[in-house]
Amino acid sequence: MNYLKKIFPLLLFLFSLSVEAQLGEGIYFGRKRYEKAEIILENGTNRTGYIRDFTNYKHKANSFSRFNSLEKNLGFLVKKFYFRTTKDSKDEKIRIGDVKSIIILDANSGEEVMHLDKLKLKTINSSYEAVKLRKEVMLPLISEGKWKIYGFSVGRAFLGHTIFVPYFKETQSEYAYIGIDIGRLNVFNFSKVKKRVIKAIEESSKKCPQFHNYFKKNTSEFIISSRDILDLSKKGLKNSVKIDSTIQNTEMRKVLMGKMRYDYNIKPYIQIQQKYNELCD
Repeated sequence: MNYLKKIFPLLLFLFSLSVEAQLGEGIYFGRKRYEKAEIILENGTNRTGYIRDFTNYKHKANSFSRFNSLEKNLGFLVKKFYFRTTKDSKDEKIRIGDVKSIIILDANSGEEVMHLDKLKLKTINSSYEAVKLRKEVMLPLISEGKWKIYGFSVGRAFLGHTIFVPYFKETQSEYAYIGIDIGRLNVFNFSKVKKRVIKAIEESSKKCPQFHNYFKKNTSEFIISSRDILDLSKKGLKNSVKIDSTIQNTEMRKVLMGKMRYDYNIKPYIQIQQKYNELCD
């Protein structure tokens, strides 16, 4: 019975993922939704306009197929999208292979809402080895630095908990490393989450021996265990419920609740990034 009590919440998380809302309202030209954006191409060209058929994970369903990768389910694994420079211009197809970065802009103010970079990925397998994945994805940049943090929040749609799915990349590295590979988790290997996160951080920090060696010797200083990850999610949920009871505006309440949970979820990775920036020139 005790075993089932521990496993049941994990099953709920693995099989009922939803995406934490991040983006605001888009722009509609006719019935088609666009995002105001700046596109940075691999050849160095910058283009500003509107993109269609690109991910906006605020509008994803509460659950999705477990047979596809998380990046594909959320729309970060795309081969092309459509772009127009003005409202009245024609759409043109742009291949992701030609894109370096995409910056989503606020439809009214033009301020940056989200920055996404194209990344090659490596993940940590059950033998704690870093293996290449045959795909390139566009992922949100969460925190800029010498050791970059990418990712997004997912959660149990009907229970309210969210967990941040991190990707780590040194500025000069060719690959980003998946910290929590949801697609490889199941009830039999969930206990390996902590070691996989640790290995991903080690692999993604090799270009700075000062931090790399410090981290290997002082791993316990950082909050990255699976228990801590879930505890942070619960604390974020508990505090967001307090917000829920004090703010009357529904939309503002949702934004603040999501921000509170998000801040708790990314906290351990920000601490690691700060240490990396401190130790690495």
